[in-house]
Amino acid sequence: MRQRFWMFWDRLGGIVMLGAVAAVFLLGLFGVARYSDIHDLGIPFGTQLYITASLFLLENGSLDGQIPWALEIARWAAPVVLATAAIGTVVSVARHRVWALGVRSLRGHVVIVGLGERGWRAARSAKQAGRAVAVIETDAAGPHVRAARRLGIPVIVGSATEVSRLRAARLDRASRAIVLVGDAAETTAIADAVADLFRSPRLSFRPEFCCFLAVPDADTANDLNALMHDPGAPFQREFFNLEDRSGPVIIDRWAGLLTTAGPPPPIIVIGADAVARSVIAAAARQWSARADDDVLEVHWLLSARSRGVERLLTDLGGTHGSARIIVQELRSPDSRGEIAATLHGLHTPPALVVVSERDDAEALSVLSCADVALRGTDTVVVGVTEGPSLVRLLHGHDRIELFDVAAELGDDEQIAHGRLETLGRALHDGYLRQLNRSLPAEERAAKPAYRPWAELPDELRSQNYDAARAARGMLRELGFDIVPRTPLLPAITVLDDDVVEALAEAEHHRWFRSRHPGAAAPDWADVDPMHAEQSRDQARRLPGILTAADLQITPAAEERA
Repeated sequence: MRQRFWMFWDRLGGIVMLGAVAAVFLLGLFGVARYSDIHDLGIPFGTQLYITASLFLLENGSLDGQIPWALEIARWAAPVVLATAAIGTVVSVARHRVWALGVRSLRGHVVIVGLGERGWRAARSAKQAGRAVAVIETDAAGPHVRAARRLGIPVIVGSATEVSRLRAARLDRASRAIVLVGDAAETTAIADAVADLFRSPRLSFRPEFCCFLAVPDADTANDLNALMHDPGAPFQREFFNLEDRSGPVIIDRWAGLLTTAGPPPPIIVIGADAVARSVIAAAARQWSARADDDVLEVHWLLSARSRGVERLLTDLGGTHGSARIIVQELRSPDSRGEIAATLHGLHTPPALVVVSERDDAEALSVLSCADVALRGTDTVVVGVTEGPSLVRLLHGHDRIELFDVAAELGDDEQIAHGRLETLGRALHDGYLRQLNRSLPAEERAAKPAYRPWAELPDELRSQNYDAARAARGMLRELGFDIVPRTPLLPAITVLDDDVVEALAEAEHHRWFRSRHPGAAAPDWADVDPMHAEQSRDQARRLPGILTAADLQITPAAEERA
């Protein structure tokens, strides 16, 4: 009840009190006029206004003779209304002060910079999951500021480019910061401010602290991560793009390429934005790594080629193998006819159609066309959306699935997993590909982990996270880093035998400790030769597994120097 009251007061308290003051004033004015008439005093109208206003200050309380009911009510209600307004204002100011002071007691909290749609989702998800969170927002009148404070989230008003605001959010005690301001220049300035704060000799930061910075382009995120990955840096930074993370999730959920058997139906992608490119890349890389004789057709329908499209096609040129990407430019002003002709002309109905158009009207038009053209088939039609989009009105449609980028991927924990999520998914995908190569369909289907990443139980997903952390740590000890695949850095495609042996030994010991906690791991020389060779084989396959996930092994920064 208390929380509901303050939610009401924050939203409508001022309007309610203003209405109450006006109502009491009018009632008092009517009462004073009636008092003047009853006692034949002839009080002028200006004096009546003054007497009515004085009621709020507990004046004119001693009146002689008959007092009209309106004046009787007003002279008691006026000071009560004034006191309520004053107390409410003082309490509101005090609450805001308490929120600001509350940040001082936070430890290991999450700092969200930017309270737009994505920032609000991340802050709300953290709070609802029981994590401590603080927000830095430039606009005190922003649409989500009051909602955040009603949830008990401290909001520091100001620009995160100012070190003082970062100090106010106690960034030195935070476990991570997530920057979601949307502007590249401001994001850069915030990263510089965080670096300046970390250089302060009077502050000591938590060792696990990482600053996650959203950038508008996936290629930029990959290049920045490759260039800025320096273990000697004062703090960890990771650049990310939510649209770029969408492709593997969509392919896992609705195509399941790594767990399908037999000739695959085509996949259709309509649109040229970052989500569409991510879906194309995920489909091509997952299928190419299967070493399957069957060819996966990926039809890419787009209005015009852009730099991002050409760069992706060039990047996939040497890696898509048995995945055939067929690019079709839509040249008609009304693209629905071309899309319908393409869908009807396929040799078999597609398994998946993904529509990722930024323009709402175009997206709805294409979704309608695909829905009509594919009725009577088992094709899954997915519309990509985010925020207040008209496409969201299709929620609950019996044939069209929706993929809301921010709702699916904007959770603060998902953002924080970052490269660990990519690496864990890559290891799991490598496991699935190995099963596809080594076991018949009925045997691999009986394995509990033989399912897409999106369908893995939390326990099995956590095991992949543990393996990913261990692999990254083991490679780091051997003088290597795992970075996004880029031509800017040398890529290790084949590991030397001594590196393979060291990785195999470390991974087997890690696996043994996870299965037998507290027991002493056996000497590597005493390990069953079959199990030892399995560990070696896993280490040898690591570069290929990472390549399929758009990652690479590269010499560590100090080794490159």
